[in-house]
Amino acid sequence: MKIALAIATTDRPDVVGATLRRLARQTRAPDQILVVGAAESDFPPAPDRPPRVNYVTSAKGLTKQRNRALDLLQSDFDLITFIDDDFIPTRDFFAAIERLMTAHPEVLAVSGHIIADGILTAGLTFAEADRIIAAYEAQGPGKLRLVDDTGTHGANMVLRMAALPQARFDENLPL
Repeated sequence: MKIALAIATTDRPDVVGATLRRLARQTRAPDQILVVGAAESDFPPAPDRPPRVNYVTSAKGLTKQRNRALDLLQSDFDLITFIDDDFIPTRDFFAAIERLMTAHPEVLAVSGHIIADGILTAGLTFAEADRIIAAYEAQGPGKLRLVDDTGTHGANMVLRMAALPQARFDENLPL
């Protein structure tokens, strides 16, 4: 199964850089990582960019940037995963996605379970996120479970492209 990862980012080169460094810990890496910024300045400086990550620009706006990723990836990948530029997954995130989507071909889209979210607070530092994830992973491998829901969580979502070949994000949403 071919899995792509797309990350939309704007004005946060340090944040997306820290996220990319943590993605290198994956037990099953995505087959391609695409970072979509609104300007070159949205990307980590060239010497700090991890290898095997592609960077492209797009019109500004989360939905426009995600649609740019779809334009570039959807014909070549079975699954496209979208994460926020500050989303830190557990080390087995992509391995779990692959297991789940292989075992359940009827699933069109899925989101991972959020174990901590700083959206309603001052946010989490990367050091705090690392500690939270380490404690979570120390409990042993998480059990994959499906919960029927009406949508996916924007911070982390996976789309099965064969079932959603015309998938697009609504560009009328606010920037």
